[in-house]
Amino acid sequence: MTNLTSLVLDSNPLDTAIPAELFGLPLVDLNLTSCMMQGTLSDSFSQLNATLKKLDLSNNNFTGTVPLGFNELTVLSSLMLQNNALTGNISQGLCALKGTGFNDLKVLTLPPTVQCSCCVDEI
Repeated sequence: MTNLTSLVLDSNPLDTAIPAELFGLPLVDLNLTSCMMQGTLSDSFSQLNATLKKLDLSNNNFTGTVPLGFNELTVLSSLMLQNNALTGNISQGLCALKGTGFNDLKVLTLPPTVQCSCCVDEI
């Protein structure tokens, strides 16, 4: 499993926290949407900084704030966190990843309880 680059567990009732073992994989795409996952999001996401392009954690029960480790996901192009119980602010470091270039963050969806100075509401 050490060569796994895409993990899509969309809509599987896992009812757990994100396993720490995932952070040691060379993941490019991690989709855990609607898996009834819970707990806080770990700064360990920074371990995926050289590979992770798409991260979908939407429609779960994550709590706490968006970790500063997300700032280090420099090739991230899509981050979906909506429909969770997250709070706080998106850091300026994560905002700095936004742009229109090939490796820039283009999709950023958040719950309304997270403040974001660089986000634009989409209709």
